[in-house]
Amino acid sequence: MDFSPHLRTVFKLRGAPATYTPPSGSQITCQAIRQGGGQPVRIGPVTVTTERVSFHVLRALVAAPVAGATMLYRGETFTVDACQPVENDAEGLLWSLEASWGADVLYRAVAGSGSTQNPPQTGALTLAADAGAGDGAVSVRSTLAVGKLIAGDKLTIGGTEYTVTADVQAVMSQFAGVPISPSLAGDAASGAAVTPTYKRDIALRAAVASYAAKEFMGGVQAGDRRLVAMQSALSALDSEPKAGDRIVMGGRAFNVQSAMPIYQGAQPVAWDIQARG
Repeated sequence: MDFSPHLRTVFKLRGAPATYTPPSGSQITCQAIRQGGGQPVRIGPVTVTTERVSFHVLRALVAAPVAGATMLYRGETFTVDACQPVENDAEGLLWSLEASWGADVLYRAVAGSGSTQNPPQTGALTLAADAGAGDGAVSVRSTLAVGKLIAGDKLTIGGTEYTVTADVQAVMSQFAGVPISPSLAGDAASGAAVTPTYKRDIALRAAVASYAAKEFMGGVQAGDRRLVAMQSALSALDSEPKAGDRIVMGGRAFNVQSAMPIYQGAQPVAWDIQARG
């Protein structure tokens, strides 16, 4: 017996519209039934769910879900942590998506400005000159580089990660003689790719949404993104979130336009952040 029509009816009655977005590829509009997860809490413009939840979705709509995808469900964003068949689903018609609140983003707290800015503004980084195994310093360049690397930033060269041990300012789009630890593991040619990881980068979960058309005023533009991040997730910052910081999400970079605290009592519990790509 084909139970598919009956399940579709159940999802229409008990489910809610949801959007499944894989790490790469197109969004999928579907119906989802939420399983457990405690009571959501309203904080400012978003709803926060502090406990893990799971969603049941039809395999006919979401054929191959993967961890790292996001689910937008009744205005809340969740990150899928695991996918598994639903127990006692003999026909194999359902997936259970284990999820936690928020989407993964990278918050880049910017200190200084111009030539003193860290993290610096750069394009793709490469070695500016040949470097040999055992070298304790390398020179790095970009088509455009403004600002400085600081002690604690990291550079990955040839698959090995090195820690910058002293501040180096960009001059004519080049960071010359950047001291690293440990010493270079092997020879590396000029032009080799260099991948930076900055000390002031913080990986966190945040609610991500677009602004409604009625909000396109007072500095809000079409395409802007609204993020709400918990204060606890931003506790590693040495300053409050502010305009001029940057956010990387979904492979895109955004500039923070404003950051407003959301209070519960006298202390900020979350931040409402406007970001522009």
